[in-house]
Amino acid sequence: MRYKTLGALVGAITLLASLSACGDASKSESSASGENNQSTNSVSYPLEVDSCGRKVTIEKEPTKVMSIGVASGIFAAKVAKKGQFVLRSGELGEKNPLADEYGAELWDEASPSTEGIIEKGVDLVIGDLYGKADPDKLAAAGIQMYIPSVLCQHAKEENPDLVKGDVSPVKLTDVENDIQELGKILNNPDASGKAVHEFDSKYKEAKNTIKDSGKSAAFLFYFSEQYPVMSVGEGGIEGAIMRELGLKNIFSDHKEAYLEEVSWEAVLQANPDVIIIKYGRTGSTFEQDKARLLKEPGADTLTAVKNDNIIGIANRETWPSPEIATGMLELAKNINKIK
Repeated sequence: MRYKTLGALVGAITLLASLSACGDASKSESSASGENNQSTNSVSYPLEVDSCGRKVTIEKEPTKVMSIGVASGIFAAKVAKKGQFVLRSGELGEKNPLADEYGAELWDEASPSTEGIIEKGVDLVIGDLYGKADPDKLAAAGIQMYIPSVLCQHAKEENPDLVKGDVSPVKLTDVENDIQELGKILNNPDASGKAVHEFDSKYKEAKNTIKDSGKSAAFLFYFSEQYPVMSVGEGGIEGAIMRELGLKNIFSDHKEAYLEEVSWEAVLQANPDVIIIKYGRTGSTFEQDKARLLKEPGADTLTAVKNDNIIGIANRETWPSPEIATGMLELAKNINKIK
């Protein structure tokens, strides 16, 4: 799938048994908000980590980290020490409040070139994908590039020649694994342990909040003003979220993750009980995308529209990252309010 779309296959969520290994990590005050206490779990370098089938060696603790994409920016903001995460790129106009709060500079909205990255003098790049960056040339310049495992599907769709081997379907459990791995890379396991605890707590709350509604639902979004309405099948993260929250996807017979050319007539024919709008891909608000949806031909005939059963979720909360549990919890609360 092209960078204009969202890619990542997601399945069931379970609590990692290894969470207990974090000890008192959840009590640590070392976090992306800028606190920087000494970790009780020291990390020894060099570290060899897997990045979508590529072996990456981290020789020493990174001091200048750059992100490419919204999800990688969220990972970095959650786990990095104060001042360690310095530059952001590749967010394409999407809002990223966690990275804003952390204070990393938004350098380039687009995907940066290898040369541009080298000129910035960073020593680690965390990516949603490779984009225009050549990981081998970066490594030759002393800059390592790491892609969390939950984003490898997206990276493979964008840069198939750079992702080694097959990419297995991803489980949200892997978000927790990736948080912990990044905690090792950045020598901040206390912060990563806290982030894992927060992730799992929100997921459990979402599951405990939702009632088995059994209602039919359409998960719709607009990539930009130029693109028509799009939807999702069963193969991606949104399909998995609907299953977890007891909703029946009207496009469940489609096994792919995203339906870029969904027929609006098919939405009208399915007449879902609930419409979930994924908003903000290029900076739009829920209100803007809802208003656009209501102008679609025949929208006023839909049951979801008549009952005002239209709810939203920010696009950044549907990326496989620490924020996806936040999105699930918000959806669960809103689903319980529908008629």
